[in-house]
Amino acid sequence: MGLFGWRRAADGRVAVTAEAAAGGRALEAGIAHLREGDLVQARAAFERATGDADPTVQAKAWVNLGTLARGEGGLDAARAAYMRAVDCDPALTPAYMNLASLALAAGRMGEAETRFHQVLAIDPVAESAIAGLARLLSLRGARAEALEMLTRAQAAHPGSARIAAQLAGERFRAGDTAGAFAAIAPMLEAPETAPEVLDAYAHLAESLGEVDQAVARLESHLASIADSALAPMPVAEHFRAHIARLRGLSTGEGV
Repeated sequence: MGLFGWRRAADGRVAVTAEAAAGGRALEAGIAHLREGDLVQARAAFERATGDADPTVQAKAWVNLGTLARGEGGLDAARAAYMRAVDCDPALTPAYMNLASLALAAGRMGEAETRFHQVLAIDPVAESAIAGLARLLSLRGARAEALEMLTRAQAAHPGSARIAAQLAGERFRAGDTAGAFAAIAPMLEAPETAPEVLDAYAHLAESLGEVDQAVARLESHLASIADSALAPMPVAEHFRAHIARLRGLSTGEGV
């Protein structure tokens, strides 16, 4: 048997050993149990998968165990699980992203920045890592660097609502209202505009002189998701607050 649970067939093809396949099935079973909401069975399956011969299967199992621990408030256990994932497969980016998220929640900004850089060293166009790192750069005053990073990211991810909205926000804070609108304009014409883009547009509306248009777009979006599971209460309330503020601007009453 070769390394990592692989064996080489006589004709040179690489096949998965029964041991590795079993671990892979355990990982898949754990994910299925998660989707069904059966956390006990999910944890048991992921624990079995940590004994797989393939280090990537092990790493994915540890990431899922970390996420389960985090959901139960076990932040130290979650961090330890994510670190085990990194030990198993140093190229598995979700482990670093979860470590970054834990660091941000604990206020360890330096560690979070390091984790984002680790992701980008593996995948230079990783959308979530770019967005997270750009936000940190902006918070510590390196806005020009954040703008440059987000501009490059939009070229790499032209369909990303998250990147577009974040770029719009950075440009707006830099005093470039036209550039901010340009970042989101194509997405405003989409049949279903992403909430992030609508949020950015609502912030720009007064400077653009499009208060009434923004109110109409926000009301239309709320109506379209009124009976949908895609309308979590915080999002709906956030948009209603935008509408109230914009109506106050339109009538001159303020909010």
